[in-house]
Amino acid sequence: RALAWWGAAYIVGGFSVALWSSSRGPQESLTGDLAHAALFVACGMIWSAARLFHGRDIRWGGMFVGALVWLGAGHLNSFAEASSDRVMLARIIHPIAPPVAQTSVLA
Repeated sequence: RALAWWGAAYIVGGFSVALWSSSRGPQESLTGDLAHAALFVACGMIWSAARLFHGRDIRWGGMFVGALVWLGAGHLNSFAEASSDRVMLARIIHPIAPPVAQTSVLA
C-alpha cells in the first residue's frame, strides 16, 4: 500500500505542475493557488506513505494542512500581491508542515 501512496503522490504532483503550467489569463491566481495546494497535498501524501511503510496509520488531516495554510494565506490581499511573501511561505510550509502534522513518522 505504501508504494501505491507514493505513486499517487507523484501523480498528484504531476497534476499540480500541469495545472501550474496552464495558469494563464484571468483565472491565473485561482489555478496557481490550486496548483500550489495540490503540490502540498502531494507532499503530505508522501509522508503518509512513509507512515504506511512503517506500519502506521494515515493521518488524513496532516495530508492537507500545508494546502489549507496556503489557501488560507491566499485570501489575504497583501499575500496575493507579494511574490516574495508567497515564496517565503512556501519555503516554510514545505519542510515543516508535513512532519509536524504527521506528528512523527514512527509514532
